[in-house]
Amino acid sequence: MRKTLLILALSLTSVLFSEISENKLTQKIAAKIVQTRAGENFAFSPACISQNIISILLGSAGETRTQIERALGISHVTIDFDLLNENSQLLKSINGISTSHSLWVDKNCSLLPSYSEILFDTYQTVVSHIDFSKPSKAARKINEFISRKTDRKITNVLSKTDIGTSDKLLIASAIDLNLEFKKPFQKAYTKNNMFNGNEKRSIPMMNQKGSFLFSKDEDFMTCSLPLICEQGNVTLLLFLPIIHTEKPLQFLHHKVKTSENGLFSLLADLTPRKMHLRLPKFLFESKIHLDSSLKRLGVSDAYSMHANFSNISTDMSLSLSKNIQSNFVAINEHGVSASGASTSSFTLKSSRDVFHPMYFNRPFAFAVVAQKSEQILMLGQYTTPIKDN
Repeated sequence: MRKTLLILALSLTSVLFSEISENKLTQKIAAKIVQTRAGENFAFSPACISQNIISILLGSAGETRTQIERALGISHVTIDFDLLNENSQLLKSINGISTSHSLWVDKNCSLLPSYSEILFDTYQTVVSHIDFSKPSKAARKINEFISRKTDRKITNVLSKTDIGTSDKLLIASAIDLNLEFKKPFQKAYTKNNMFNGNEKRSIPMMNQKGSFLFSKDEDFMTCSLPLICEQGNVTLLLFLPIIHTEKPLQFLHHKVKTSENGLFSLLADLTPRKMHLRLPKFLFESKIHLDSSLKRLGVSDAYSMHANFSNISTDMSLSLSKNIQSNFVAINEHGVSASGASTSSFTLKSSRDVFHPMYFNRPFAFAVVAQKSEQILMLGQYTTPIKDN
């Protein structure tokens, strides 16, 4: 049985952190990911997951498609391709955000025109041919492509063992964010403070006083840090649990899972407030294997000899092999991970004013969201202190 290899690759180079999209196609998978990752730093992109899951769904047929639809809770639901294309185009139009979606097909195989056309119409998908009979060379070529699309932040999403000689198709999605804070932090005020995670450690903490959108309830304190983005309202959301927990993202998921608008429902209560923010300066990488999440949701045929992906190709007998997402996350004073200093400057205001403290000195969750289209670009949590970032 030949195999389909699915890779979800993403990078978030800026002030990142996006959140779980409430799109029915991804919310259940995102929930499974959140439930299995506790006590560690990690992030993932629901925007990338959505593109790849739709690509799998469109290529499936028969019982394989039924299982996928049932697992995602979208049985008998018509996909709104016009809306998907509109959201895809909106992201591509925003300065500081770049996305790509590509298909890598074995040189001896062909796709059904209907499959490649609908993906091109929806995501502007690029189709490339590659020789999967040489796994190491194929992995290097795909890694180089993903590296270019993520501004060299994700360079090794595939190892030579991730591709087999029987693999015939790979789907790759990438998102790269380079966004600056509208109110950047000043480096002069970055000082070491204690972070109380699964271990206690003194780490660089950025400081800023000013007026920010804020809300507080019995579960969370929530703060919004707007990002410079002329074409859309993109913001970094920070969620600090009232109680200490090593699982802030799980805690957040339980709070919003029954809300019609999910995480976006929390934004309605945000109001301006004078605050003293203290936020860790950090970067980390994480890799997520989505196969176990799909299988726990009941998607079994897709990985077996019973897989039916006849809507992708009639000359290949395909099954799903691997589903991986690699992520890079960084936050610094400017909001970007490397270069791109902001031209505006904000200092700590006079201590005579009263500023309510909001210190992210224990595990917290974060998200980068495009509010206009209600898309979650990245979602993650920071639980483990990291030195020297």
